Amino acid sequence: MHNEDVLISHEEYCSGKYQNVSTISGKHYARIFYVNGEINPNSTYSDSYLRKNKLGKYAGSGSSSSSKSSKSSGRGLGAALGGGVVGLAKMAFEESPEEKAEREQEEKERERIEKMVEHKMKYFKRDIKDAYPLNGSTDELVQRIEELVTQAENYKMEESNPHKLTARLAEEKKKATAWLAFKLCKQVKKQDPERAAQPDMKTWRKKASRYSQRSLIIGVLIFFLAVVLFAIIASLLGY
Repeated sequence: MHNEDVLISHEEYCSGKYQNVSTISGKHYARIFYVNGEINPNSTYSDSYLRKNKLGKYAGSGSSSSSKSSKSSGRGLGAALGGGVVGLAKMAFEESPEEKAEREQEEKERERIEKMVEHKMKYFKRDIKDAYPLNGSTDELVQRIEELVTQAENYKMEESNPHKLTARLAEEKKKATAWLAFKLCKQVKKQDPERAAQPDMKTWRKKASRYSQRSLIIGVLIFFLAVVLFAIIASLLGY
């Protein structure tokens, strides 16, 4: 098996058709896997696309999993009614084989996506740190901040992409670019407080803080410290 990155349209990029997509210099690419010169659907296309078009592992499948699930549920309900209240209670807290298989499949898919995101983000963070260093003139830093905030806004728009891997990558890239923009804002404040106080800089700083979820992290820390402080005071007062 071998693979290559193929240029695709914006519509294909947003459709959730492919498992692995990327954007370089504004152009979208999909990673296509081949076996003996033919596309390997299981490695190339997303699970939802395979299921919808009955390709790869879903080729030749008969009834949908939803119909199977409904039939199974009907049989389970009849059995539960036959067994009385105990049967109903037992059915309410038990998974059908189909439900269990679907849940396990979803968990495996989430784990696969998280591993891929972690791998890709390691290189992404390295690259943006090289491209947007924290040193330089104030004008250079301001230009980098504007570019990074713009990138974060674009990634935020991609978070609604139906392709799960693309959406998760967009979320992490948004946070990474915004966090670097926030650090650059702090550097501008050290070098030129007057420039940092200007309206455009304040706007970028707020967006960088929000997109990087810095404010959320600070809120959680404040809450944790408040709980610890309350516990200490209660202990001292003998409660």
